[in-house]
Amino acid sequence: MSPTAIRQNELLDQLAAGEADRARGFARRQRLLAELADLAHREAGATGVEQFAAMEVAGTCRKGRMAAQFDLADAARYGEALPLTLELLDRGELYEHQARVLLKTTENCSEDVARAVEARVLGAGGKELSPPDLRQALKRAVLQVESELDAEAVTARLAEARAKRRVTSRAEDDGMASIHLLGSAEQVRQHDLDLDQLVLQEKRADREAGVWRSSDQIRADLMLAMPGMLLRSRQDTGGARAVPRADALVNVFVPVLTALERSSEPGEIDGYGPISAEHVRLLMPHSRLRRACVDSTTGRLLELDDVVQAPAEDTVRTRLLDMLRPSVVTHEAEPQHDPSARLRRFVDLRSRRCDGINCSHPARRCHKDHRVPYPAGPTSENNLDPRSASCHRAKHSGWQVRIEQDGGTTWTSPLGRTYRRPPPYEPPVLPPAPRWEPLRRDENDGEAA
Repeated sequence: MSPTAIRQNELLDQLAAGEADRARGFARRQRLLAELADLAHREAGATGVEQFAAMEVAGTCRKGRMAAQFDLADAARYGEALPLTLELLDRGELYEHQARVLLKTTENCSEDVARAVEARVLGAGGKELSPPDLRQALKRAVLQVESELDAEAVTARLAEARAKRRVTSRAEDDGMASIHLLGSAEQVRQHDLDLDQLVLQEKRADREAGVWRSSDQIRADLMLAMPGMLLRSRQDTGGARAVPRADALVNVFVPVLTALERSSEPGEIDGYGPISAEHVRLLMPHSRLRRACVDSTTGRLLELDDVVQAPAEDTVRTRLLDMLRPSVVTHEAEPQHDPSARLRRFVDLRSRRCDGINCSHPARRCHKDHRVPYPAGPTSENNLDPRSASCHRAKHSGWQVRIEQDGGTTWTSPLGRTYRRPPPYEPPVLPPAPRWEPLRRDENDGEAA
């Protein structure tokens, strides 16, 4: 065997050893998480106070709140339904990516069925299979074991799976986002067939209009337009389901210097994240504009106009320059507990999201929590913070929250651990100060040059 071949074998052996070490660490992590969740459950039972283990995990491991909740649930599932998987991980005979396939494929099964499937597949050489082959073997085993143990379990599992149908969206790169649809196999297949027919109709219309779009582009355009099309159709035809269409606004935060092409500072789409200055300028001519004044040192929202400018024939520059006027910032407290729509809008745009530990819940869907409880504390912009339901409960269950000078928050848990959350805004980029050149005098006539 050549020296090169020998070295390749050495590297492959090292890779295998690394996978085994990673598997052992993964198994250990599952046991740590499961024990943590169990201790929190016991503490809640003993004290009657809700525990927030996911918040502790999110802060300690520097990860999102939902990811921490999933981690805790997965760890409990491994311990209760997949004990052989943990054992093989400990021995380095099963790898992490295989364990994740086992968890995912059996997630809708009862614990008895999951353990039986696990034993059948792994006992028959399943630990040597790659994820695609392992997934198919597990699916076949699930159907067979459920039929053997309890045929009614198949129907129950299908009902449980169908109950999880949903649509989720996720931010992608370069100003793009993706939508994920989960439905029954027959629903999705029918959806694909219907969409194919719509694509053909659109292609014919495009040809007549002299427009070219790829099939993928047409599918994306149709999918994104469907909710609005359905709302308009229901409003036109009337009926029990027809309701007035809400004026839903997509908020795009635009630095004025970027819009005036004096800066390359990115903008931001609410609920998505940063977009490039070029993307901002593409949106500007057709957008409605609302003026927002921010603190030049922190970026914190100070004032928000009630009036929204509709698109006009004037240039973007003219519309923006009309907004550059002095104003007096005033915020009056409201007498009631729940803020008005105007105050809610201000707080939502100021804070953007929940200020809890790594919580990404958008502000518009959060409770408006009074820093100083009402009625001792006013219903005003400087006494309201958007908090998700779980973060709101945590604050009233022993967690301490301190608002920092820069607008960030520091949360201290009942365990004495502290977690810092930065503010959702940053100082704006200011234009460079003008440079003044001293006047030079002409030596011959004494006049300024």
